[in-house]
Amino acid sequence: FFGFLIFGVRGSPSKNQMALATTSETKSTLCLVPNSQLPCVLSAKPEGEEAEFSRSDTFAFPRSTPCSRWCGFRCKVPIWSLFVALSTASLVVIGAVVFVLTRLGGVAAIDSVGVSYRSLTCTVVENEVVSFLGAMQASTQQLVDYLSRSTIGPANPTSEFIRLNMFTIFRSDPRGVTSVLYGLSDGGVMNLLVNPSNGGLYWGFRSNVTGYRGLAWPATNRSDPSQGLTSDDEWQQRFSERTVSVSNFNSTLRPWYKAAVSSSSAIAFAPVYSSLLTNNITTLAVPVVGAVRDRNTGVVRLVASSECTLNTFDEFLKKVSSTLFPGTVIYVVEISTGFLLVSSVQQEVLSLNFTVSGVAERIAAVNARDAVVRSLSVGIVAAQGSVGWAAFRENGAQEDSTFFVSGYFVNVRRINVPGLEWALVVATSSSKWLEKINAALPFTVGMVALCIVGTCLVMFMVVRLLTHPLSHLVDEMQRLRRMEDLQRRRGTSFFAEVGDMQRTTHSLEDALLVFQKYLPPTVVKVLLRSSRLHGLGMKPAEVSIHFSDIVDFTAIAETLSYVKFMELVSEYMQEMSTILLSTGGTIDKFIGDSIMCFWNAPDRVAESSWCAVDAAVRCQHRLALLRQGWASAGLPALRCRIGLHCGTVLVGNFGCVEKMDYTIIGDPVNLASRLEGLNKKFGTSLIISDQIYKSDDVSSRFVCRLLGRVAVKGKTQGVEVYEVLG
Repeated sequence: FFGFLIFGVRGSPSKNQMALATTSETKSTLCLVPNSQLPCVLSAKPEGEEAEFSRSDTFAFPRSTPCSRWCGFRCKVPIWSLFVALSTASLVVIGAVVFVLTRLGGVAAIDSVGVSYRSLTCTVVENEVVSFLGAMQASTQQLVDYLSRSTIGPANPTSEFIRLNMFTIFRSDPRGVTSVLYGLSDGGVMNLLVNPSNGGLYWGFRSNVTGYRGLAWPATNRSDPSQGLTSDDEWQQRFSERTVSVSNFNSTLRPWYKAAVSSSSAIAFAPVYSSLLTNNITTLAVPVVGAVRDRNTGVVRLVASSECTLNTFDEFLKKVSSTLFPGTVIYVVEISTGFLLVSSVQQEVLSLNFTVSGVAERIAAVNARDAVVRSLSVGIVAAQGSVGWAAFRENGAQEDSTFFVSGYFVNVRRINVPGLEWALVVATSSSKWLEKINAALPFTVGMVALCIVGTCLVMFMVVRLLTHPLSHLVDEMQRLRRMEDLQRRRGTSFFAEVGDMQRTTHSLEDALLVFQKYLPPTVVKVLLRSSRLHGLGMKPAEVSIHFSDIVDFTAIAETLSYVKFMELVSEYMQEMSTILLSTGGTIDKFIGDSIMCFWNAPDRVAESSWCAVDAAVRCQHRLALLRQGWASAGLPALRCRIGLHCGTVLVGNFGCVEKMDYTIIGDPVNLASRLEGLNKKFGTSLIISDQIYKSDDVSSRFVCRLLGRVAVKGKTQGVEVYEVLG
C-alpha cells in the first residue's frame, strides 16, 4: 500500500516532468524548461515515448514503476459486490463470534451450573452419610452407657435389662442398623442382628470361657419386643434347650474389638468388612465401636458395636442420581485402600474370589466392574500422580476437587466425618449437560444463516439503489472522456452525495461543450485520454497542412452590416470546419478569415495527404452550393483559395506555462501559407505542393495540372506546384 502511494504516483506533467520533443536530424530530446531561457538537450528517446527531465534541483516522479506494476491495485471491483462481500464477511464473522461466544458462554454457564449441581449432590449424599453414621455413633454410645451401668461380664454375660435396651436401640433406627452387639473380655459376644435366613431378628451368644456353647433366638416380628424380652430364668432355660456346636470364636481377636481398645476416642470406626445378608448376599459392613473400661483400673472389660451394611446406600445413591439429574454417577471410595464402598451404578463391591479364611475379596475402584466407574477412577488417580486417592485426605469440609475425565465432569470430596477416610465422587456426563445446546445448534446455525442471507439481500437492494445511478454516472464520464453525446442526461439520484456528483458531472459536460469550441476536438479528446499534452513541449511529426483564405474579404466586409457579415462568415466557417474535422483534420486556429488545419497529429491519420486534398476539394464543392443560396438571399458570393503542403514539423504545446496553444511550427507551415497566396497569382482556387502530389497516390486519385516551378518568398529553391481540378 505504501509502495503504491510512494512509487506509483501518476501525476500530470509539471515542473519536474515535461513532454519532450525529439528532432528528426539528431534524434536528441528538446525540453522547454520552465523558468529558464535555454532549452536542454537530453539523450535520445524512441519516437512516441515521453522522456523525463531531470537535474540536480528537481526530481521526476516516474509514471509507472516496478513497485506500482507489482502492487498498483489495478483490479476493478464493482462497488455493489464489494459492499455485499464486506457485509457478508462482517455478518459471518459476527455470527461466528456470537456463536462461539454463545457456545463458550453456554458451556461455561452450564459448567458453572454443573459444578454447583455436583457440589450440591455431594452435600446431599454427604449429609445422608453423616446423618446415618451419626445415628450409628449415637446407638453405640447408648449401648456403651447401658453397659457401663450394668454388671455384665464373663461371669454374667447377659441380662434382661441389656437385652431390652439392645432391642430398643435396634428398633429405633431400623433403616441401616443390621447388628447391635458387645464383646466380652473373655472372647464371648452377645449380638442382636438381622437373621440372614428370614429377614427377622436373631439373638446369638458365643463363649468359650464360661461353658456356654451358643444360643439362637429367632424373632420374626421386629416390632414386638416381647419375643426378645424374657426373664433370666427363661433365657437360661431356652439357652439350655437351644445349643449349637462348640465355636472357637474369640471377640478379642476381631478387628472391631481391637479398634475400640486402641482408639483414644470414646466412639470410633472399625475397619470395613464383608458381611453375609439375606439370600446369601455378601456386602460390606461398617462397625461403630466404643470401649467400656473399668472405672478403677481403666482396663477394657466390654466393647459395644453397632454395625450397618452399605448395600442400603446403593438404593439411596440410585435415587439421588436419577432424581436430581439423569445419568449422574455417584460412588464412594475408601481413601486408605482405594477400595470401592458403594456405587449408584454397581451393586457388587466384592469380587467372586475368596481368601483362605473364606472372606470375599474387595474390589478396587480402578478395577470396578462398571466401565464408567473404572474409567473415572483411573482418570482421577492418574491426575493425582503417585499419591492417588490419598491426595483427598487433605480436603477440608465441603472442599471439592474438580476434574474432566472420559467425557464426564467430576467432583471429588472427602466425607466430613472424623475418623473416617471416605472420598465421595459425583460425575455427570458432558453430553447430557450439553444436550440442550447441541440440540439447539442446528436452529442457531439456521438462524444465523437466515440473517446473513436476509441481510445480504437487503444490502444488495440498498447497494443496487446506490450503484445504479453510479453506473449511469460512470457511463456519462466515459462519454465525457470520449467527448461523445454530451447532451444526453439522466435524472439525478435521491442519494445526496451521488446527486451532487451527477450535477457536478453535468456542469463539467457543459464546460467541456464550451471548452471544445476553443480547442480542436481531437486535442481535447487526447487531453482527456492521457496526460501527454498537458505540459509545454513539442516533438517532430509528419503532417499535411491546410491554409485557406476568403477572396476579397476586406471588400466584402465593407459592404455588409456587422450582423449580416457575422452570419455570412459564421456559416462559411461552420461548413468548412465540418468538412475538415470529418476527414480527421485538426483545426489549429482561425486567423481572421483564414483557416489553418493539419492532419496526422495529435492522432495518427492514415493517408493524411489524400485526406487533406479530399477535404479541400469537398470544401470547394460545398462552397459552390453555398454561393447559390447566398445569391438568392442577396448576399455576396464567397470564394476561397486553398494551399496544401506536407512535411516534418514540430507539433505540441507552444507558449508559456500560463498560456499555451497546441500548434505546429516549422518551414512546411510557412510554405503551405505561401502556396495559398499563389492562387491569386495563378488565378486558381486550390494549389498543392509537389510533396502532396507524390504522396498517398494523390496524383492518380485526383485530376491535377502542373502550374510550374516557383520559388516562394523566403525560399531559395523552387517548388513544383499543381492545381487540383477535381
